[in-house]
This record gives sequence, structure tokens and C-alpha cells, in this order.
Amino acid sequence: MAEPLQHSHVTEIILAGFYEVFNVLGSGFVEAVYIAALVIVLRRRGLQVEEKPSLPVYFHDRILGRFTPDFLSTAWSSSRRKRFARSRALTKRR
Repeated sequence: MAEPLQHSHVTEIILAGFYEVFNVLGSGFVEAVYIAALVIVLRRRGLQVEEKPSLPVYFHDRILGRFTPDFLSTAWSSSRRKRFARSRALTKRR
């Protein structure tokens, strides 16, 4: 049997928020409109959301640059952000 996801409750909130935004707005808008709406919905559903955080990207313990996602849960610790940035660098390198 598969192991349950660590943050499945957050995933459910995000997916439900996505469907709410799409059902209300439909298609045809630029991405920024959907992101702004999704941030509103996620906050109303109780998530803490940080918009456009600037995260360092590491390679061999050196900062290569910065990565800016559209939004991020502020529940992430700085060590988790660092690991995420490192994993993004490794993924893009492949």
C-alpha cells in the first residue's frame, strides 16, 4: 500500500482552490489573473501564502542565483526552502 503524502491536506486545498478559480473565471485570461485569484482563494481557505518569494538556488553549497515561484506556503522553514532550491537546481540540470 502506498504511503500517504505528508502534505495531502494542503494539496487538497490547493486543488480545490484551482477548480474554484477555473469554474468562476473560465478560460482566456493571462496567467497573472489566475494566480492572483488563486492566492485570494487559498488565503480564504486558511493557507498562509507568500507571493513571489525570492529563493536562493544552490549548487555545491554555492548560490547560483535566485528562483521566484508565483507563491509559496509560508509554513515552509528556511531549511526546507534551501532544500527545495537545491532540488530545483538538480532537476533543471538533468
